[in-house]
Amino acid sequence: MNTSHAKAIRGLGIATVVVAAICIVLMVLVAAGLAFGTAAINDPSLSDSVSFGAVSGSIELDSFSFTDNPVFFLSVLMGAGVVLVVALVVCHIVALVAGVKAMRNSADTAKLGSVFGWSIAGAVTSLIGSNIVTMVLLIIVAVFAYMDRKAASQA
Repeated sequence: MNTSHAKAIRGLGIATVVVAAICIVLMVLVAAGLAFGTAAINDPSLSDSVSFGAVSGSIELDSFSFTDNPVFFLSVLMGAGVVLVVALVVCHIVALVAGVKAMRNSADTAKLGSVFGWSIAGAVTSLIGSNIVTMVLLIIVAVFAYMDRKAASQA
């Protein structure tokens, strides 16, 4: 059975897959750069030449000054960046799966519930991952899937 919004759901699913895939590739490149930077900073020959020129003071944590060991401070910051990027990749993977579900199941009214659920999950993770474009695409997919599922159940 061909639903009234099937082509729109399929098109929006394709757009979601493209945007999510581009974001995943970019995030993996950022993670690789951060990991490479962390490895380079921890190189002993480089750690002797790293220093901070902070005039206003130092950052202290329980009597440990980060200005005493700037390499440790930079490693912690880069490690936190890697953790953040990995979380963003997971959020974009959920959006990617939602886009694939929308593409594959757009014309099947029996599977529009799955499309609706994955679209909502993808929209929430896109909000968490700060990807507003994917979030809007998936909200529109969810609305169309809901409308088509409701129309099919009333027919």
